[in-house]
Amino acid sequence: MTKRNKSFSNRLSWRIIGIVSAIFFMAMVIVAIVSHKIIADEATRSAQHILRGTISELEKPLSEVEISTQSVAAYMSAMQDQPQALQAIASRTVEVSHLINGCAILFLRPDGSIDHSRPAIFSYRDDNGIHDFHPSGNQLQKFTTFWDTKRLSSTKTPFWTTPHPASDSRTSKLTTYCYPLVDSALRVYAVVAADMAIDQIENTVEGLRPYDNAITALIFDEKNIAGIKRSDSDLINRYRRSFLGSSSFENLVEDFRSKKDSMRRSVGKGREISFVVYGPLHNGWMLSITCPYHDVLRRSSQMHISLIIIGLIGLAVIFFSCQKAIQRMTRPVTELSEAALAMAKGDFKTKLPEISSHDELMHLRDSFTYMQNSIATYIGN
Repeated sequence: MTKRNKSFSNRLSWRIIGIVSAIFFMAMVIVAIVSHKIIADEATRSAQHILRGTISELEKPLSEVEISTQSVAAYMSAMQDQPQALQAIASRTVEVSHLINGCAILFLRPDGSIDHSRPAIFSYRDDNGIHDFHPSGNQLQKFTTFWDTKRLSSTKTPFWTTPHPASDSRTSKLTTYCYPLVDSALRVYAVVAADMAIDQIENTVEGLRPYDNAITALIFDEKNIAGIKRSDSDLINRYRRSFLGSSSFENLVEDFRSKKDSMRRSVGKGREISFVVYGPLHNGWMLSITCPYHDVLRRSSQMHISLIIIGLIGLAVIFFSCQKAIQRMTRPVTELSEAALAMAKGDFKTKLPEISSHDELMHLRDSFTYMQNSIATYIGN
C-alpha cells in the first residue's frame, strides 16, 4: 500500500482554513463597504454640525448691525428735515457701535437716483478717529454704486452688499447693510447705510478647517469669495468651478431653502472627488466646507489595514489550532489503520489504541477488537 503525500488531517485542515478564509474575506469586503459609508456619513454630519455652528457665529454680528441700523433708521426718519440732527445720529452710531465703521443717509428721487436737493450725511471711523462729511460728486456716485440704490428703490427690501474696498488702512474690505426709508405712498425716499468690516468674518472662515486639506469659503455671489487667500486666484477659480459646477449660486441657495440639498459631490483637480456641505446665511450669503474624500476616509483606510493585519493573524491562529485539533481527533484512526495493517501481516496481538470518547471512534475500536479476537480464536482452533 502506497503512502499518501498528504494526510487526511492536513487535507481537512486546509479545507477548513479555505472555508474560513473565504468567510473572512467576504466579511472584510462587507466591513470595508459599511465602514466606508459610516465614516463618510459621520464626516458629513460633523462638517454640517460645524457649518451650522459657524453660520450661527457669523450671523450674530450681522444681526446686531441690522438691529442697530433699523433703530437708527427710525430716528433718522423722524429727523429727516434736520441735517444737523441726522449728522449727530450718524456720528453717534459709529461711536457707540464697535461693528459699524460708517453710517450714512442718502435721499433718493422716485426713480432711485440721487436727490441732490438734500444733503447726503455720512460719518465714518478710521485711524484718526470719527469724521463727518457730506459726500458729493464722484464720491457720492461711488457710494450709490456700492449701495445699489436703484435695486433698493425697486425692491424696498433691506440687503447686504457684496464686499467693497475700504478707505481705512486697518480694514481691507467693507460690506454695507442698506435699509430703505419708505413714505406713505410706499416710495423709497432715502437709504440708511451701515458699513461693517468683514475682516473678522474672513478670519473666522479662514480658521475653520475640519480636515487638513479642507477649504472653507464664504460666498457672497458667483464672483466674490472669502476664506481663500485673495492672492491664490487659481484656487479661487478651481473652487468656484468645483462648488458651483453647472448650478448657479442662486440655484444652490434656492435648493437649500427648499430642502432639496445641502451636500454635493464634486470633482476637482486631477479628478479628485470631494464632498461639499453648504448652507446660506439669512442675508443670502453662502458658507461652504469642501473636503477631499481621501482626507475623510483616511481613518477608514487605517482601520481596514488594522483589520487585515488582525484578520491574517487570526487566520494563522485558526489554521494551526484547527490542524492540532484535527490531528488529535484523527490520531486514533491512524493508529487503528496501523493496527489493521499489523493484523493483515499476522500479528493478531497488536495493541489497539485506547479511545475514551463515547462516539463512532469508540464503536470502530470495539469492532476492531471483536474482529481481532474472532480471527485469533478461529486460527487457534
